[in-house]
Amino acid sequence: MSQLNIITLSILIVSFVIWANGEVYTSTHEMEYLLETQQRVVKELDAYISKEEQRLNALKRHLEIYKREEKKAMEDPVNYVGNPINAFTLIKRLTYDLKEIETHIKVGTEYINNVTFRHDDVMYPTQEDLTGAAVALSRLQQTYQLEVDELAEGKLKGVTYSTPLTGGDCYELGKALYNEKIYKDSLEWMTVT
Repeated sequence: MSQLNIITLSILIVSFVIWANGEVYTSTHEMEYLLETQQRVVKELDAYISKEEQRLNALKRHLEIYKREEKKAMEDPVNYVGNPINAFTLIKRLTYDLKEIETHIKVGTEYINNVTFRHDDVMYPTQEDLTGAAVALSRLQQTYQLEVDELAEGKLKGVTYSTPLTGGDCYELGKALYNEKIYKDSLEWMTVT
């Protein structure tokens, strides 16, 4: 049996044993639900960014008008405000238009405050799941004497299996291990960051 098959079999056995305790982080079946959650987050974040871009574009249009008119006004302030059309548009910008700008800002702030990625129809992992996944990875690292820098690159025994971890990923992994008092592995992951 090849070393890769042994690693795969061990992962499955460890997954089954821990899954029997009901933890999300090692149940392949439960992890598949997290993919649905990720899809939902991507969709909602994409929609949020689109709405924010529209809102910011509207604010930028107002700003361009304010800057253009400010430049004109500063060239000859007396003649600018002496012109009844300029006087009207200045007052309009500082009443009606300003209220519209405030509304755009308020709507953006309310939207940000109301955005939630928590939905009852999808499953979210807990902090305990994150810690459990970190501990499981640490156990694999110890059992098969895997190099942290290779794991961080998404490799197992020189073969790339996943996307490399970011510095933030490595830091969170190290922090989770530290909190579980797995100091040696925590230090290795913190060093990789």
